[in-house]
Amino acid sequence: MRLPGRIPLSGLPRLFRSLRPLRQERGLQIQQRLRPLAVAILLGFSHASLGVDSQRLTPAGDAAEPPFRWGLVAYHVDLPGYELTLSDIDRMADAGIRWLSIDLAWSRIQPDPQSPFDFAFFDLLVDAARQRGLAVVGKIGAGYNGNRPIAPAWTRNLDEADYLAALEDYAEATTRHFADRIHSFAVENEFNIPNVHSLIGWRVGVWTPDFMNRVMQTLAHAVHTQAPGAELIISVTPLAFFESGIERMNRLIDYDVVGIHTYPAGFVPDLALVDSIKGQIARARQASGGRPILILETGMHTEKPPWTETLQADYLEAVSQASRQAGAIGIFFYQYLDNRNEAGRERYFGLVTSDRTPKAAWQRYRSLIAREVERDAGSAAQPADRREASSSSR
Repeated sequence: MRLPGRIPLSGLPRLFRSLRPLRQERGLQIQQRLRPLAVAILLGFSHASLGVDSQRLTPAGDAAEPPFRWGLVAYHVDLPGYELTLSDIDRMADAGIRWLSIDLAWSRIQPDPQSPFDFAFFDLLVDAARQRGLAVVGKIGAGYNGNRPIAPAWTRNLDEADYLAALEDYAEATTRHFADRIHSFAVENEFNIPNVHSLIGWRVGVWTPDFMNRVMQTLAHAVHTQAPGAELIISVTPLAFFESGIERMNRLIDYDVVGIHTYPAGFVPDLALVDSIKGQIARARQASGGRPILILETGMHTEKPPWTETLQADYLEAVSQASRQAGAIGIFFYQYLDNRNEAGRERYFGLVTSDRTPKAAWQRYRSLIAREVERDAGSAAQPADRREASSSSR
């Protein structure tokens, strides 16, 4: 979620309960009326990182650990402007990117409820990525069925039981189809704030905690039964119900990694705010019982000054350094392409423009990866005491 800080909890439960009867027919009308309220709430978020001393974290870089995951989000929403080609995959690989996050968009796989599942587009992407040495994180089950389509529009008219039944069919077919080709599956999208998504039009209706619990259990069951060798990632954002949402998943499902979506400088172009990511990582690690933490999505748009391409490149480098210092296992930048199909600032989060012209951040990312991979290789060859000193100086 490209919004900063923590959300004040008071008042939101009453607001969401009052909207619950309007889940289906009036969902789209509610979105239009309440977007200004949502923006007002979101702009009130605090940047504070509470409860954990991030200075106690162990730095990344130990030779016994797997390589840091340098990643890119490249197909998040089912809009034409995000269409990828084999040349795009080649370009990512040539830049040193070794991890690719794509939404296995239900709306593309099953555009109407009677149609058979169609995996052709994603087969092309996944196979091309694997051939060029990129591991894939496949995101499944994101319930965006509003104005940023990931789930199909026909799901807007389903009640909860029918939605879960259709979701189960899609999730099991998708995880089974890609079981031997996709390294990790990330389930849902920022499961802790679905009603914020509804308020700004990305989902339709009101999602109760109990309903989201069943969504997450359905998706996790699909991964465990159809792709038992795959890593399972939960997708969470450090706004409302951040730690409590992670703790809820500890009780409900078996998962491997916490994937944080975070935009610490999302509304204020101040790179000093980037350091708050260390506290977010620490809080997620503590809430999850010590599981690995991955920055599954972060980025900065370049809509207009002061949101410049230079600032985007500086942000990329600063947030990479902060994440590594805090012990994250990887970072995925949102996103590969600008997209004219999006609205407002959402059009301009790409490291590459919609006509494939690289921004400054693309070149910076390429250089950063090369430098850090070389440094890690050098650290691996050092004695353990020198390796620890080298990694802690990052």
